[in-house]
Amino acid sequence: MNWNDFERLKCFPQNCNCEPMRFEHLILQPIAVLTSLPFIILGLFYIRSEKDFHLRVLLGLFIVLGFSSIFLHSSFILISNFFDFGSIFAIISWTLSYLYFKKKSNLTFFLTLIGLTILSTLGIYFFPHNPVGVFAGYFIPAVIAIGFKLNQHRPTRKNIVRFFRAVLLIILGGACFILDRQKVFCYNNIYTHGHSIWHLLVAVALYEQYKFFKEYK
Repeated sequence: MNWNDFERLKCFPQNCNCEPMRFEHLILQPIAVLTSLPFIILGLFYIRSEKDFHLRVLLGLFIVLGFSSIFLHSSFILISNFFDFGSIFAIISWTLSYLYFKKKSNLTFFLTLIGLTILSTLGIYFFPHNPVGVFAGYFIPAVIAIGFKLNQHRPTRKNIVRFFRAVLLIILGGACFILDRQKVFCYNNIYTHGHSIWHLLVAVALYEQYKFFKEYK
């Protein structure tokens, strides 16, 4: 596979993030690829025993996110960016669809999930130079909508802690993402860069999300 045969991201090769590119290898950023594996491991670990259909879909999305992230950091071709951000947006869309449409029908749930994911991912197409802004433009209203719905059902204190912990981890991870993208604190003599920390923090946040909805009634 020669990634040079495909259109690359506009940031490629020098302005994407801190981890150096290994141009002579199939995988351009091995550390970012390794830190994408927790998404896959998390999904595979719980999906085997999970009986709830909707939660199995969520765990499946974790797995898709892991492979999408590996695809992006292996290639940095243009389409990989849509898979990567689209997977993240799909997990946000799942949360909204689950809370607002779970009780209607599986068809309504899936149509909402797919529709919201496509609409949010289109933001990456129209604003390719500002993916952080596109993410924030979906994440912030989604958190407000999720909080509003949860408040109606009066979740337990444990659930509330899980919710805020997950949101805080995403915010901290987002800060690492932005600093890494702006190439702040780039050091060639270390192996863990800001984007890899973003991966790890998001993985913990997804664990909290799964446990939250596992306990949520």
